[in-house]
Amino acid sequence: MVYSSPISTLSRQAHLQSKYFRSKASGKARNDDDGCSSSPGNASRRSIVNGDEAKPRRKRPGSAGGPSSTTPPAEKKERTHDGDQDHALEVRLSRHFQPRIPPPVRRAKIARGYAAPSVYQHLAHLPDLITPNLDVLFCGSNPGCQSAKISHYYGHRSNHFWKYLFRSGFTPYCLSPYDDHLLPSKFGLGLTDLVSRPTTEANELAPAERREAVPILLEKIRKFQPRFLCFVGIKQYEDVSI
Repeated sequence: MVYSSPISTLSRQAHLQSKYFRSKASGKARNDDDGCSSSPGNASRRSIVNGDEAKPRRKRPGSAGGPSSTTPPAEKKERTHDGDQDHALEVRLSRHFQPRIPPPVRRAKIARGYAAPSVYQHLAHLPDLITPNLDVLFCGSNPGCQSAKISHYYGHRSNHFWKYLFRSGFTPYCLSPYDDHLLPSKFGLGLTDLVSRPTTEANELAPAERREAVPILLEKIRKFQPRFLCFVGIKQYEDVSI
């Protein structure tokens, strides 16, 4: 094997570069001598020789001898740019933006005060659904207006008593308020209320009225002997435990 020194390699590269530039300069000189320079006249002659029609070059706006444009090019570009931005924004909104209606603002519920018995005297009282030796006796506060109107327990559509009675395993399927009479005979469950008179809310009952109804509830328990007593609400438990 033959090894070349670095100095000889560099000199050889310099020789090749100089030879390349000399050949390029000589070729350019021959083109200038033949009349093939890059002037506009030569360009038109080359286009004619190649068989293409020479296209006139457009002059820049504002140059000498050329017609002046009514709108400056910078303004045109700016308008086009603004239009592109509007178009891009429109496409972006139509593809990704999904307008949603905000949920309605719920007003705070105002608690009701005491209501005299004459206010709801047109509503009938609900009968107790109790038989001896029940497994569970459910005790509510007092009937609601909707329950009193249809004469069935927990009849308002917003009441979840029947749904959770099924989910807790007391019934094999979800009952409706109109099936409340089936609880004692088929499922061993009973329904009653601490206070018998109906109101819209339990807050419309007087505290003294609730306390006076406790002995009546205890008498029902002694009479029918249910295995368990379940209060549908914490207020009933507080009234009985006092």
